[in-house]
Amino acid sequence: MAFSGVHVAFGFAFTTGDVGLFGAVWSQTLSASGTTTNAAVGLQFSSPIRGDASPCFEVRAQQDCYVAVGATPDASQTIGTDGAARVPVGAGETRHIPCKPGDKLAVVLV
Repeated sequence: MAFSGVHVAFGFAFTTGDVGLFGAVWSQTLSASGTTTNAAVGLQFSSPIRGDASPCFEVRAQQDCYVAVGATPDASQTIGTDGAARVPVGAGETRHIPCKPGDKLAVVLV
């Protein structure tokens, strides 16, 4: 499937045996620099995902970009607040970035 920009999915990462898995809750494609509309959520009791799962954003970039995570993230800044410094994601790369409930992900395409 072809898309441009950056595809962001929020979900929970966990392991089963030696296999790392990711259960997506929501996703959004950003074709320009911006911030996700949705925020990370907490693990719900009715969820089939295991209780030891860690919340994270899965970021798949079709072009080079910087991303930052936080309540009000700013991926244009080299030094962030609350541990939200930007990190590079290269074209063709997929990264899992830890987060907490209420966090959003910001993207600056380069």
